[in-house]
Amino acid sequence: MLQPHNVLSLFSPPQRRLQPSTPEHVTMECLTLFRKPDLEGLQEFLPVPVNLSSLAPPVLVGGAWIYETGPLAGCAYFLDTAARRVLPGHVLRRCRVLSSLHIGSMCQQRVAITACTGEETVLLWRLQGRILERAGRNDSSAGDGSDPVGGGSGSSNASDTSTGRSSGSQESSSASSTFRHQQQQQQQQQPDSVGDSRLPTSAGAPGGVTDSRSWMLESIRRDDSSDETDLPTKTHPRASPEAVMLAQLQALRSGDVTQASSYNLWSRGGKSGSVRSAPGPRLFVWELILSGTGCWVVESIKAMVQ
Repeated sequence: MLQPHNVLSLFSPPQRRLQPSTPEHVTMECLTLFRKPDLEGLQEFLPVPVNLSSLAPPVLVGGAWIYETGPLAGCAYFLDTAARRVLPGHVLRRCRVLSSLHIGSMCQQRVAITACTGEETVLLWRLQGRILERAGRNDSSAGDGSDPVGGGSGSSNASDTSTGRSSGSQESSSASSTFRHQQQQQQQQQPDSVGDSRLPTSAGAPGGVTDSRSWMLESIRRDDSSDETDLPTKTHPRASPEAVMLAQLQALRSGDVTQASSYNLWSRGGKSGSVRSAPGPRLFVWELILSGTGCWVVESIKAMVQ
């Protein structure tokens, strides 16, 4: 266990490497680190350094305390259950960014992930950009018309101001050229499926000014936008446990016992019948396990006493 002075020296701000980046580049770097998983390397892309090796706090599920001991258990504060399940050991070559939306200093991406078990899911990545510098327009603070006019001193000041502007313009042009060269190298290193990695123009910046940002990972959670329309009709290694549970619940709502039982571990051919429900809201807990065929199946459904 690290001592307090070691923790402070490890997480001191001067050691944070804030470099110009793009959301797509950060996503691909984090995917590589999550796959190992490399918890120490992830610190570079987190807004606040934390101890990711600690265990997640217990969760009360169905009247029992559940203690998570997975490799990403310490990332529970910014990864939901689905992300912590599929990211370790995922198939990196099959990951792809489906869409990307920039809103000011925030960026949200939909990323398709294939777990090592074959499970396929879409995760929502939320990233935050920190402005490092702005390039594309010279700083006009020097020589803004407040210089004295008249006499030799005025001419000298005007000449100095002109020289300062020229020097500032050369430095800005050099910085902009260096940054564009770095961006071209990043684009060549990224897969074709990543998409456009150009930095967006800041909404609050003047026209033609591009913000140089360092993007940080804020959160990752499962995309549930297609839960009601893209449910599996049978168990399959590509189906997530959330999708299997929702598919069985949909079959139970419609009274299709045969279809509902097809998601169970203990029964593959359910008998026809009717489903009766008690009046009022009830709380149920689905317990699913990964079968020998690599499919998530329902082991039991428990009604909780309120």
